[in-house]
Amino acid sequence: MSSHDFKDLVTPRQPAHNISNLLRVIDEFVKALNENGEVGAALGDGSTFYLKVYPKYRPNRGANILSFYVKPNGIQVRIEPLRIDETEEALRETLVNFARTDAFQETLQDLRDMAKWSVEAILDGESRVYVEVTAEDQEKLGKAEEGNEVELTVKRIALTGNGKMPENPEKLFSAGLVATVTSATAVQGDPDVLALKVKKEKDAD
Repeated sequence: MSSHDFKDLVTPRQPAHNISNLLRVIDEFVKALNENGEVGAALGDGSTFYLKVYPKYRPNRGANILSFYVKPNGIQVRIEPLRIDETEEALRETLVNFARTDAFQETLQDLRDMAKWSVEAILDGESRVYVEVTAEDQEKLGKAEEGNEVELTVKRIALTGNGKMPENPEKLFSAGLVATVTSATAVQGDPDVLALKVKKEKDAD
């Protein structure tokens, strides 16, 4: 093999001019997932980043299902067969084919089902107690803008070692959503059920 034959192997590839367009295709895919009922999705940052899916309004109950690598000439999605998509059409085709797989559709259905369940949350004050937040109240909290007040009810979970409700609860941590408690009142005198008013904080990572 002559030195001429090696030329293409050692010549640096020029960065693709359309990386931002390719990233936009991925953003469109994430947006479509977020608009799809009881499913949430988010992307990480960096030259290698992940697509995370989770039950709607439960950002820390999910899992990374796809990884993306930004290459000089395109984006590689870590699914078989491995390839680097250099055009928007190619990348869109890769994502569409992935979305049509039985495994992915089953994952989406599992997430939709989980979004209908109550959430095991933590009510924090002078003590930390596991409490139940209904799916309806979790949705209210998830839809609230940061700083907005939400009214919801929590019930102490009957677990061995789970303490009493704090007399002055301060924070509610509920499946990745965080809120500051502004008032807490026992419902019908039951110390294990509290009607809370909370202010939504920025979602936990």
